[in-house]
Amino acid sequence: MDDLRDAFKLAGLQADVIVEQNSTEMHISKHFLERLFIASNNRPSYAQRLGQNLTLEELAKVKAIFAQYLLNQTILWENTVTFIKAKKSEHYY
Repeated sequence: MDDLRDAFKLAGLQADVIVEQNSTEMHISKHFLERLFIASNNRPSYAQRLGQNLTLEELAKVKAIFAQYLLNQTILWENTVTFIKAKKSEHYY
């Protein structure tokens, strides 16, 4: 988090950073798994991100493993959200 504050400081901004960690139970449906592995024009899908480092064959294996172990399971889904409030630093020239 200090790296984030330092980056804002280099830009002449003073940043207040708040990090919130959230968790919720989530049912993994067939539709959810399909969304992970379908290409999207709006933003990269999970598969597109993995595909930067995996072959198509490896992606297919990941998809099969996800279906085998996660389909119709309820899991604890965790995520982190960072809120940043930045203002012009009084000490920036």
